[in-house]
Order: sequence, then structure tokens, then C-alpha cells
Amino acid sequence: MRIGLLTDVYRPGFSGVANHVMLLKEGLKQHGQQAFVFAFERGQVVSGDPDVIYSPGVVLAADYPFGLRLSARASALLRTMDILHIHQPFASGSAALHAARQCRLPMLFTAHTRYDLYTKAYLPFLPYRFSTFAIRAYMRVFSRRMALIIAPSTSMADLLRAWRVQAPVQVIPNGINLQAFFPDAGSRAALRRQLGLPEAACIYLFVGRIADEKNIDFLLSSFEMVCQRQPQTALVLVGTGPKFRQVQAAVQAAGLNKKVIMTGRVPYEMVPDYMRAADVFVTASKTEVHPLTIIEAGASSLPVVGLRAPGVTEAVLDGETGFLCADNPPAFAEHMRTLALKPDVRLTMGNHARRVSLAYSAESTTEQVLEQYQAVFARNHQ
Repeated sequence: MRIGLLTDVYRPGFSGVANHVMLLKEGLKQHGQQAFVFAFERGQVVSGDPDVIYSPGVVLAADYPFGLRLSARASALLRTMDILHIHQPFASGSAALHAARQCRLPMLFTAHTRYDLYTKAYLPFLPYRFSTFAIRAYMRVFSRRMALIIAPSTSMADLLRAWRVQAPVQVIPNGINLQAFFPDAGSRAALRRQLGLPEAACIYLFVGRIADEKNIDFLLSSFEMVCQRQPQTALVLVGTGPKFRQVQAAVQAAGLNKKVIMTGRVPYEMVPDYMRAADVFVTASKTEVHPLTIIEAGASSLPVVGLRAPGVTEAVLDGETGFLCADNPPAFAEHMRTLALKPDVRLTMGNHARRVSLAYSAESTTEQVLEQYQAVFARNHQ
């Protein structure tokens, strides 16, 4: 089959969605399928990969390109596909609907994001009830054209059904390249030396966008409390985003510039090295659906400290693969400190997290998605 994967942004390392699309494309190719990625980028960009086609977009905020129409070249190629798989419903989703209208191509959609919570974070001036109503209404209309909607988690599937989407919903978790994240003692020591971190220090790690929806201010507040009682610690923030400079300033103002390392964007293939160098993964995000970074942390044998929030509660087994707590910095800090003080607990939780992560191999999840493509394609050609 010729499969078109549509996403707003295709920069591996930019986001979990981009990373997932990259792994899905590679996995489909290994299964003998032809997979093409259609995405937006600023200006006229030609990819070095002939199977990745960019259409021009306008960067509105957070280095995020936005566009509603595919280029003539992208539209012509898209019409040669057998099936389309949309990974974001607004920009790339609208472009797919427009381009596929005459071809009557079967379409699937993966709901990667809690769009209702994102509008709350990025459009705070809109009443929450109004923005949620608008999201639900759009999703119901959008879903009418879909042969299937894939939800990466059970909670997302429940939410979509509560929104009364007009297509069947199937739960298929996003997968990761497990082998890349398995622990390696050599790379752990090398990266710690590179970052200037002593082997004895307990290193907390966050990987993701430095943006409002990731709740980085909460992490800094919690870490500052840890430092007051546990000096042999450090916090490494891997990623960039619209709040990068603000967080840098907050770190400086709190006097934590020697304890908090902000790497900026790193190549996705280097993320496993940062995982291996750390002791604990931390996240205060409240907008996750199926957080791949938590699965990656588990594959790296890292316990997790997170909030009781959507997506995170399904990815972390409280008391077994990490700790979950309420939206309360002192409680979060206490869990962080517990894992710093008790290496045996870290080891037990990390080993359990690694075993749990085995269910999320990219090979397995790609096979599940391909089965759905084949079923949809067969129904479309009856």
C-alpha cells in the first residue's frame, strides 16, 4: 500500500508526535509498505528524504509552522495514496480533507493531544466552556470523514466517545524504539562528565517542550525545595520551546544556575544518552495523552515522578514504576527526595518500569496500525 502520513510538523525531536510519525514511517517501510510524510515548514523547504514532502507554512508562534493547503506537488502525490493517516486535526487535517475530497481516499486519524487542555493553556482569554464546546463540535464534524480514529490511551478513547465522535475508536498505544533506550553504563558516565555532573549526584531529568502546557515552573519550584535539603542533586531540562528564555531567567533568579542544566534542543538520537545519565525522570505536565517520554524513561530503567493528570496516570504505576501526587510542589519535592535518598527503591522501580515498557515496542504497535490500514483498505474496495 501507499500510505500518506499527515502531520503539522515533521522535525524528529521537535515533539512526541513528530517522533511517532518518524518511527511509524520507518516501521511501515520495514513491512514492505510505501509511506510518505506530508508536513508544513516555513518557506519552500525540500527534504533530503524523497518520501518527506513539505508544503509552505507560516510560523505563528513557538516555531510551529501552520498551513491549510498542501503545495501543488504535495497534492498531486497525495492523490496517488491508497490510504491517509492524519496525526493532527486542524492544519494537516484540514489540508487532508480538502485534498482528498475528489479522490475519496479512506482516512484514519490518531488523536495524540488533549486539544481542550491545549486551548486552555494557549488561549486563556477564551472561556474554557466555550473553547471546549468548539473543540467538541469540530471533532464531531471532522470525524465524520474518518474510517477509524486511533486513541493512544484508554482515557483518550473514553474522552472521544464522550465527545460523540462519528467514527469507531480503536486503542493502539504509540510505540518507541526500545533497544535505543536500554541502559548502558558507558554512555551514562560519559555524558555525566560532559555535563560536569558527579557520579554521586542524583540527576532528575525532564525531556520535552519548554512550554506552558509542560508546567516547567512547577518543576523548578519542586526542585528548589529538594535542593534545600538534598544538595547532591541536579535537574537537566532537555528541549526548547516558547518559554525557554523565561525559564532560563527564573533559574538565574532562583540562584539555581549551577544546579539546573538547560540543554536546548538536542538530536532525537541523543535523547537515550540523557536518559541513561539520569536517575529519575520528572514531569509536571497536565496535558498528556500517551507520554512517550515516560515510556522511554521506563525503557531506560528510570522511575518517574509525575502528577495525577491525564495520560500520566496510565503511564506510571503509582508506587511501582514511580510516584504520582496531587498538584502540590512540596508533595512532589518529597517524592523526588525519597528517590534521591533511596537508591534501592530507584533500582526496584526502574527495573519494573523497564519490564512494563516492553509492551510498547514500535515494531508491535506498527503491526497493529498496519492491520487497521489493511482492514480499512479492504472495506473501501468491497
